[in-house]
Amino acid sequence: METIYLYSVKSNYFQKIISRRLNHVDRKKTLALT
Repeated sequence: METIYLYSVKSNYFQKIISRRLNHVDRKKTLALT
């Protein structure tokens, strides 16, 4: 039970980091396009 909880927390954490990085890249692209 605890391992599943930790896994879900970790995956959630990594998803936030990945989405943040993607957003950062998208901002760079939009700045380059404009």
